[in-house]
Parts: sequence; C-alpha cells; structure tokens
Amino acid sequence: SARRVLSFRRVREEEAAALVARVRAAGGAVDLVEHLTAYSNTVVSRAVFGDESARGLYGDVDRGRVLRKLFDDFVELLGQEPMGELLPWLGWVDALNGMEVKVQRTFEALDGILEKVIDDHRRRRREVGRQMDDGGGGDHRDFVDVLLADMDAGVQLGTIEIKAIILVRMNRAYMLLY
Repeated sequence: SARRVLSFRRVREEEAAALVARVRAAGGAVDLVEHLTAYSNTVVSRAVFGDESARGLYGDVDRGRVLRKLFDDFVELLGQEPMGELLPWLGWVDALNGMEVKVQRTFEALDGILEKVIDDHRRRRREVGRQMDDGGGGDHRDFVDVLLADMDAGVQLGTIEIKAIILVRMNRAYMLLY
C-alpha cells in the first residue's frame, strides 16, 4: 500500500546517506553500479527482513558481496529452464553444465538465510510479546512481521510457505530494480 511504501522512507533516506558517504570516502573514481546495487539490495532486504535482520546479513562488506552474489545467482536461476525439466532424458546435461550444483548451492544458502531471519523474528516476537500485532508495532513492522502476525491470527502459513512468499516478493522487488 502507499502507506507501507511511505513507512520505509526512513530506510531509503538512511541508505541513500550511507551511499553518498561511501562514494565520498572512496575519493576517486568509483564503480557506481556496484554501489547502487548494494544500495538497492540493502533497501529491499531492510524492507523485507527488517533493520535488525538485514544488518546481521550485511554486517560487513564481504558478507554484503556474498549475499549480492547469492541474490544474483537466484535471479539468474529463475530465468533458466533446466534441460531435465524440458526433456527428462536430457537431464544429464544439467549435471554436466553445473546447473544442478548451482541450484543446490543457491537453495541451501537462501534457505539458511531465510531460516535465520524467520527465527530472529520469532525470537524477537517472543521477547517483545504481541504488541506488534495490536498496533504497538505501527508502521515499523516489516514483511516477515506481517507474515508471522497472519500466521498467529489463524492463517495457515508454515515456515516453508513463509519462505516461498518472501522469495516471490524479493524476486519481484529485484526485477523492478534491475
């Protein structure tokens, strides 16, 4: 909703200020594509995962690069059709060209990240109580908070369904950005 988009204005402003600071600190010529990609990844991650979880994911520059590579691999894999899906008798081609290994590696890494984010949110919800659900959380709830609140309200969403919804949302956000 428009209200939800406005609620993330602070996130966009903070990340824009951080982007400007990183470019200034670089001094000379900079790879703006890398900086703008990092900016968009962090904004999307903070909107979906929340500030605390996103900071844990992007805690240092190397981890941010690893995550960006992981998300790039995820988006790339979404655009590919495995040969074994089209023609099952040619499934060996996927193993030969490394696609099976890349799919498995990307899935395991994304699954681990999403599991950590969901566990962090559940832990925080237990610590803070249900005040986020009764309006006490206001517009500071992120996408994972909303999904967990729906789950508590009787909507039958398990962890697997929440992970799938997050990946669909992230994919849409990244497709809009790129």
